[in-house]
Amino acid sequence: MFYFCNINIFGAWNTSIINPFWLAEQLPDVFENNVEIPAEIKIAPIPTYKYTIQDVQIETSSERLIISTSKNNNKQRNLIKTISSSIIEKLPHTPIIALGHNFQYKIKAEKFLNFDTFFNKDKNNNVFKLLDLEEQTEQQNNYAFPFENHVLNLNLRNTNDEIIVSFNYHYKIDNPKKTKPAIDEFLLNYRDSKKKYSLLEKATK
Repeated sequence: MFYFCNINIFGAWNTSIINPFWLAEQLPDVFENNVEIPAEIKIAPIPTYKYTIQDVQIETSSERLIISTSKNNNKQRNLIKTISSSIIEKLPHTPIIALGHNFQYKIKAEKFLNFDTFFNKDKNNNVFKLLDLEEQTEQQNNYAFPFENHVLNLNLRNTNDEIIVSFNYHYKIDNPKKTKPAIDEFLLNYRDSKKKYSLLEKATK
């Protein structure tokens, strides 16, 4: 089951620029004039500002820009890609160091029947007992697969009730010209994650 997706852009962002007034002015095709944009502010650990429009969240801090949705439809995914590209185009001098596409899915634990393929709860029990650690509430396995222009990080998390499957397509940005092409692969990577999740689900039933 699809849970959420986002584009995560790491860089030195100016949070005073990216605000509802600027967004409405610079992205008129996305933000209607005079529309009320809900905003949230978090102070710790660093000031973070979150704006919501059409079920898409724009979260900005001095370190990253995250554009996400928990809605599983093409409208929101296309909107994420459009907003990301537009902000990059409007702020071309922002130093970008990395970019990630994240897609997360959840499987009920009882449907992930062959989970021992990834999670063997008995494997390290003797070692944990030596540390006075017995009951496990969560396990995680991380895998990294290199491709030509990115790395796919696959994370499987077992919370006993459900298995959370996270796909992270990580792009290193060592040249500003790489940012836009990386954003353009967002929908392609969504389809790839959906296919891989489906195959993983079938393989573990």
